[in-house]
Amino acid sequence: MADKARSVEDCISTANHLRSTVNKVFQDLANNPCATNQSPSDTSESINGVNSVQTLRKNLVGVYKVLSDLDKASDGLSSSESRSLSLGNTGLLSLDPVEDRTALYDKLLETYDWHEKLTSEAQQALSCLKRHRSSPVQIFDGATTAKKAKTNLRGDLQKALQDCKTLYPLLELSRSTCNTGAHLVFEVVVPKTFKAIIVMRMTEIDQVVVRGLQESHLLEKEEPWPQSRHAVFRKITDYATSVMLHYYSTTDPTAQIRGILRWLNSFNGLFSTKCTNCGNYLKEEEENVLLPPCWRTYHDLSPYHYQCRP
Repeated sequence: MADKARSVEDCISTANHLRSTVNKVFQDLANNPCATNQSPSDTSESINGVNSVQTLRKNLVGVYKVLSDLDKASDGLSSSESRSLSLGNTGLLSLDPVEDRTALYDKLLETYDWHEKLTSEAQQALSCLKRHRSSPVQIFDGATTAKKAKTNLRGDLQKALQDCKTLYPLLELSRSTCNTGAHLVFEVVVPKTFKAIIVMRMTEIDQVVVRGLQESHLLEKEEPWPQSRHAVFRKITDYATSVMLHYYSTTDPTAQIRGILRWLNSFNGLFSTKCTNCGNYLKEEEENVLLPPCWRTYHDLSPYHYQCRP
């Protein structure tokens, strides 16, 4: 306690000394105003100016020394209270005489902050796991709901197929007997033109393969279904992929199958239909192969050759 009082007295005395030293600097500048005159008129004034500069430099050096002494005195005063933050009885650890070497109290504060942050992160992780991990009752309810939704989708698909049979009476639809897993396979025959194999997963179309009427009956074979050996049907198969993507809808699960059947129905009379643009039945498109107008617009299904499309 006596050391602390002595440190306070040293700081006060040093601060008073610093005040008097700074006061002396300004008094000397006031007594010798020629120190600020940069254009002396004679030799005596020049000598006085040099003396004033030397006096000012000496006074500033003295101020710097006193200020350094004040910093040292204040450091000695704060060393006895070095960051002794109150943390219960652990504040007594700050009185350790070898704190500068061990820094035990500072490390304890860092550990406490780390522990509090770890606890907060663990609570957030627990709440996140509770949100994502459903209870057995919720899992059972979810499975029941999914089963009901699956049944409803199959009912919507059957209704869509029935509606398409009514809208497009020329198309011949038949279901495959070799359905595998979650896939449904349908064969659509466009009279006197071709047949298309439609592979579906629930209400979404996975694949469409167009082949000639005289080619092998794909429904009697296992997947994968091979492409046609005729260039015209391979070309229509390629276009069918873009049609599947065009009619895909997240809000109407049956829009895709309705759109693809409407598109297939437009190929009635494929080999007797002229191109809307060039007016020709056949046109060379690739590899010296003459093809009929296999490309269709989406809005009115007008026939075009691929090079003549709008």
